[in-house]
Amino acid sequence: MNKLSRTIKISVVLLVSILIINNVSAGNNPGFYKQLSLAFDKNATTKYLDPPKVSAVIGDITDPAFNYGIYIDVLEDDILIQDADYTVDITSNSSIIVNQSGLIATKETGKFLLKIKPVGVGNCTISITVGYHKKTASIELDYAASETSSTEYLFHTGISDASAAILINDSIMLIGDDETNQLCFFHTRQSGLPFRKFNYEKYVSLSDGLPDNKKEADIECCARSFVNPSKVYWLGSMSNGGKRFDIEINRNTLFATTFSGTGKDISIKCSDAYHQLRKHLLSWGNKFGYNLEASAASGQKPKQVGGFNIEGLVFGPDSTTLYIGFRAPQVPVTSRRNALIAPIVNFEKWFNDGNPKDKPALGNPIEINLDGRGIRDMIRLADNSYLIVAGNADAVRNAALYKWSGLAKDAPVNLNIPEINNLAVEAAVELMENGKPTGKIQLICDDGSTEWYNDGNAAKNLDPRFKKFRSKVISLENH
Repeated sequence: MNKLSRTIKISVVLLVSILIINNVSAGNNPGFYKQLSLAFDKNATTKYLDPPKVSAVIGDITDPAFNYGIYIDVLEDDILIQDADYTVDITSNSSIIVNQSGLIATKETGKFLLKIKPVGVGNCTISITVGYHKKTASIELDYAASETSSTEYLFHTGISDASAAILINDSIMLIGDDETNQLCFFHTRQSGLPFRKFNYEKYVSLSDGLPDNKKEADIECCARSFVNPSKVYWLGSMSNGGKRFDIEINRNTLFATTFSGTGKDISIKCSDAYHQLRKHLLSWGNKFGYNLEASAASGQKPKQVGGFNIEGLVFGPDSTTLYIGFRAPQVPVTSRRNALIAPIVNFEKWFNDGNPKDKPALGNPIEINLDGRGIRDMIRLADNSYLIVAGNADAVRNAALYKWSGLAKDAPVNLNIPEINNLAVEAAVELMENGKPTGKIQLICDDGSTEWYNDGNAAKNLDPRFKKFRSKVISLENH
């Protein structure tokens, strides 16, 4: 036998030996050659979470990542495996934020449920590795936890700059965000992401208002129609914006939405928008000696007692006059002590679904004493009284709630609830049970400037899944 023949013979023997060894290893393992992988199961996981980025709060009794958990599929060649004979290894790169006892996995056929309980504030990476048929696959989860808070708070993620709210039914509220052109459906009793979002930008004809081409309506207030309770009116702040306090035309946006359906089938439609209300308000204010044109001039800071900033909207006692409440200016110009309300008479008939045929009929101004505060929100309660959310014109937190008759001749009454003073309360909804008032109010906070995770980043600058705002339920029965 020549040298070449011996080489070929040896190679054949080696190849056969390798095949035999592999057959022995894989003989009882039909998945040996299949590719193992892991995937976050978005269908099985609660809609309050959207991995691979998850936010939580230490001690939050409604924390979806701990109460509901995250489902992770175990796949071979992208097909769910049909048994639970696999190993799961889960670690956090920071035991200060999530320790090993806070990582709880429950195996099922083809998938497992991961629940997470934080112990510290900050960001960490949770690494998940599965072993199956002598193969391994890994996936990572970006996790962030914020500090312990009272059980009276909920932490809604997805947005941080909540600025307007309306109650849809007993368990759903619709929230406007002043940083993004979207409305979000949140659960009133559950932390976590909204179960649906509606982007209204393309429906309301926003212009390219800023040098970076950002189109921002800066929605700050809303009011429910009494003629059609499924219709809600939304209004921008009309304030100046940016570092130079330029006039931003997109903030002068007034439009309506109409919702239908319930639960996951809820839908929303948008009316045409009106973009001329600002000039009529300025003219009206000048007529009554408030010099609003100077308050709203380009370069004028909006968040000061002499600025121009709208944050309240509600229908008056006749259900047809729309009250527009000012965060600033406080009036009169000589003392800056009262909050200002501008009424639009027969508003819905005039608005005509965003296609008015004439200028609005603005009535006589209403001045109310909120102890030097401006209006952050106004809502009409089931008993036809009014609740006013008040706060400083500037960024100093000094929140307060007032009850009011809605009549110009009557003074609002401070409810003296000190525990809300340090909150950035921007909106409120009256909670219902089976369609009847509960005597409780859910306060909505704008937490866009809050640094939740000790990382130097304000909430408004984070990935939406790490953004959050607080809500707090209070009882009015003793006030």
